[in-house]
Amino acid sequence: MTRLIDIHEIGVGDRGSSEPLIRTGALSPTPGGTPRRMVRRATVAVLAMVVCAFSFPVVSMNVKVTITNNTAKPITNISSTYGLPRVIEPWGTQTVTLWMGSFSSSVSADYASGQVPGGCLFQAGHEVTSTGPTYSGNGAGYGQVLSPICYVNVSNRWSPPYDYDVTFMISQ
Repeated sequence: MTRLIDIHEIGVGDRGSSEPLIRTGALSPTPGGTPRRMVRRATVAVLAMVVCAFSFPVVSMNVKVTITNNTAKPITNISSTYGLPRVIEPWGTQTVTLWMGSFSSSVSADYASGQVPGGCLFQAGHEVTSTGPTYSGNGAGYGQVLSPICYVNVSNRWSPPYDYDVTFMISQ
């Protein structure tokens, strides 16, 4: 039968040596029979998980996307993430709110111009790091549409929740 050693027990080393044997960490049982060291380790592990869980803020990523057609003809959505509006009427604006349930987001759209061959590729997004959020946005023209005609504006928010607004505008 194995004998459990108390935390404070000092004995003589085995193998016939006369060196003192000091047991400091304990296999002394708790009333339920679980060694105290194991109980302490489990308690520390649970506390560490709780501290880690609360070290990150709760992040709600609602992204309000506004698409503006600043031309006299309708623009058409060629492709997009999250099902953005298919057609925007002349001089029209449509807004969609998207919920992103993570620490990053990305919204992209390709709208064809009704004025000239070509269109705009839009992209916007954000990522939350240990130092806070980082926002990005880009509009690029293709075909006969010039890149400066593809306007993107991302409104930044620096405290949780990191909701933000994006405006995509085509003017040619």
